[in-house]
Amino acid sequence: MIDTIFISHAHKDEEYAENLVNLIKVFKLDAEIICSSYAGHNVPADENIYDFLKGKLKGNVWVIYLLSENYYKSAACLNEMGATWIQNKQYSTFLTPNFDFIELKGAIDPSKNAYRLDNKNKLNDFKGSIIEQFSTSVNDNIWESVRDEVIKNVNAKAKLELQENSKAKIMVESVSKHEEEGKINVALRLINNYPYKINFTFFKLILKDEKGTSFVIEQEPTNLHAFHEESKIVILPLGLEGSQFSASRMKESEVQGLKFIQSLK
Repeated sequence: MIDTIFISHAHKDEEYAENLVNLIKVFKLDAEIICSSYAGHNVPADENIYDFLKGKLKGNVWVIYLLSENYYKSAACLNEMGATWIQNKQYSTFLTPNFDFIELKGAIDPSKNAYRLDNKNKLNDFKGSIIEQFSTSVNDNIWESVRDEVIKNVNAKAKLELQENSKAKIMVESVSKHEEEGKINVALRLINNYPYKINFTFFKLILKDEKGTSFVIEQEPTNLHAFHEESKIVILPLGLEGSQFSASRMKESEVQGLKFIQSLK
């Protein structure tokens, strides 16, 4: 029987880790949950963290790797991964929302199914795994309430993270008059530093001229993409739709609400 659940995660991902712990706590398991960023489940103040973990890993431990770009940038996390892998501990992997399966590396078996913190079906699969591992049960109403709250929290965190650390951007290069009256040409630079092709699915364009007149439009493009390490310019002809915005006097530009997905082709 598993006596310890160890959440291996990067310090910068503590909000994700705390939500994962809250999900596990729904089951009221006898197993001890160790999560260094969660009060009550962290390493005791008077303990050496490495000695403490070394002692715990001697038992029947289920290691859960909470993987992200932050994780792979952390020497401490990679040491944890190596130590638990060498001891052949049972493990599962969770992917944070802005981390893709294609980015898995290290001791993790890429053929092994991974869970996602932002996916209802994957969390339900995790629920089934816990029930099987511990021969336990859970009230479905309580589970669904906590699960949905976790997804809400995780998505909010992921949105902020994406805005702060996104490897994909759309920038306004220039704005000019279109040959057709009532239209403008907007030259956008698409930048993709992810290790795969992405499709841009939504963005909000805000332009302002010297007189303070604004032009705001939301776009849901169907064929706007960029390959890995690509930086390219595309020109979009856009209708002014009654706006008095002057392209020749454009002063400020901004792209907000950028959304994109990994392309399967």
